[in-house]
Amino acid sequence: SLVATRFALLPIQELKTHEAAEPDRVRRVIRQIRSTGVVKKAIVVDSKSMVVLDGVHRLTALRMLGCVRVPAWLVDYSDEEVVVFSKGKSQITKDAVVRAATQGPKFPPKTTRHMVKGKDGGFVHISKLEGDVSVPLATLMQQA
Repeated sequence: SLVATRFALLPIQELKTHEAAEPDRVRRVIRQIRSTGVVKKAIVVDSKSMVVLDGVHRLTALRMLGCVRVPAWLVDYSDEEVVVFSKGKSQITKDAVVRAATQGPKFPPKTTRHMVKGKDGGFVHISKLEGDVSVPLATLMQQA
């Protein structure tokens, strides 16, 4: 892949979010996970700060479903191939993302889009770095 990733089932209480979640979207994700019994896509997390870069709605849904672990791809957020785009005119820095997650206040839902620079100079959404993981919900309910 373009940026090194490592898969892990992370303790849910260690994860920090930099954006608020939309309740309607969270409810949709809960319904989807309940109906399939699996979490198809892992969230993307900075390995140093434990800040969630992609997957706030999935994480919130899993919290509400009573999960203790979350499937995640860990990335090095300081890697310059990882970039953050923001809605609106002002550019949000990676430092601001980490600050919002660790100190608050959080950004509104869907404020940031984390992308990775491709070989061709184009950008790929960070969620596309790796394929589906399909981890059973039951696995995420159990302590490691």
